[in-house]
Amino acid sequence: MGVPTASEIPRFHEGMPLWIPAFAAMASAAEALAGWFCETQYGWTTLIRPQGVSPDMVFQDSAADRWALVEVKSSSVLRNARGRMTTEMIDLLRVLAFTKYLSPRRYCATLIMIQIVGPADVNLTSLVLEEA
Repeated sequence: MGVPTASEIPRFHEGMPLWIPAFAAMASAAEALAGWFCETQYGWTTLIRPQGVSPDMVFQDSAADRWALVEVKSSSVLRNARGRMTTEMIDLLRVLAFTKYLSPRRYCATLIMIQIVGPADVNLTSLVLEEA
C-alpha cells in the first residue's frame, strides 16, 4: 500500500472526470450535507430519518409549529435540474398529501438537490414549499 506512482495512475480521456464517486457514498454524503444545511440555515430540529422510503428526513420547525418533509437528491452531473426538481417535488407533494390526510397538521415540503462536482466542491439548491 502507499501512494501510487505516475505510471500506476489510470489514464483518462479528454473531458472525463479525474474521479468517479461511488453512488452509495455520494447519496450518504448528500443526505448528511442536507441535514446539516436544514439545521444550520433553517433552524430545524431533526425528528427522524426513515430508511428506504420518502421523504428522506423529517424535521420539526418550532418557529412555525410545523414539520418539514425533506427529500434529497444527489448527482455528480446534474442535467436538466429544473425538470428533475419539478418531477421530484411532485412526488414529494404526493407524499405530503397522504401524510396530511393521516395526520392533519402544518407541513412544508422541501427538496434539496446536491451536485457533487469534485472531491471538495458541492453545489446545493434548496426549494421549500410552504402552506399559506
